Amino acid sequence: MEVALVTRTKALELLFDGLEPRRASPVELDALLAEPPAELLLYIDFASIGRRALPELIERLSAARRLHWAVIDRARSISDPAALFHAGALDYIGPEATEGFINPQRVEAVLAFAARGDTQGVKSKGHKARMPAFQSWNSMVEGKSYELLVLYLGIWDAEGLRTRLGEGRFSRLKASALGIVNTLIQEHGGQLWISDDRSFLALFQPEALNGLLGSCISILANMRLISYEQFRLEQEVGCLCMALQRSTLPWQKPGQTGTIVSDAINYIYHLGRKYTSPCVIDLVDDVAHELNPRFEALLCSPENFEGKSVRRFAGFSTTGSAPH
Repeated sequence: MEVALVTRTKALELLFDGLEPRRASPVELDALLAEPPAELLLYIDFASIGRRALPELIERLSAARRLHWAVIDRARSISDPAALFHAGALDYIGPEATEGFINPQRVEAVLAFAARGDTQGVKSKGHKARMPAFQSWNSMVEGKSYELLVLYLGIWDAEGLRTRLGEGRFSRLKASALGIVNTLIQEHGGQLWISDDRSFLALFQPEALNGLLGSCISILANMRLISYEQFRLEQEVGCLCMALQRSTLPWQKPGQTGTIVSDAINYIYHLGRKYTSPCVIDLVDDVAHELNPRFEALLCSPENFEGKSVRRFAGFSTTGSAPH
């Protein structure tokens, strides 16, 4: 897919690393919106547009359904960047972005996020309907086993962060992390199941996999923005790590899970706390096999952890591939 940059400032090309974006002037934007190319990812420099014209432009971008668009907001013209994603934006680059910030891995992740809307028809590979059918969380029977998607979201090096940030700021960070989990739950019909002082375990229907993964990738892509605006940190902290597993679990209501004995729960906690790194998503093999092909292409080669094959999305990690 071709990448284009709409700007009046040639120096913005320095934001791109390993990419040669086609540069267009704001005047050419009208033609692009009139006939949006299907194979084009458009980064728009809002500073070249002007604040007064932005509301109308965002409406037009949102209405151009075939257009893949993203925002470079050097002047922080948008007070609520999340609203851009609601309007259909695929990426947001704030004023803190440095040279080489937009690289091929980021673009691949952005396009995978764009593919979320096309993943509902992805068929399950090899999982037979042997578990009770899901109707609603309230309809689930205690003690009965269900096949579910388990998301681990943890705060990396929680004790070290608590020491460096202080108790008050660490509490705000944890509250923001919980807010992220709750947003994922609301968007994908999940249920917060278990939480402690450094991690959250949420459950989802297996059919939510591709949409959920797209949202998780989007969170990691915008970790810099989250660090500043939600965690209230003076510098970016790549402090979130995630893991996904498909498991058969004995159901207990949230808050009543202390008596559950489950190898699956033990494994996802071991994976999240002993193996997963900051700003990555580790997927146990039974999840990786179910992915939309576009997502699967973003994963590192399989590694072994405690007898299971694990594949990693490390597109925004400074540590790269899975540890050895």
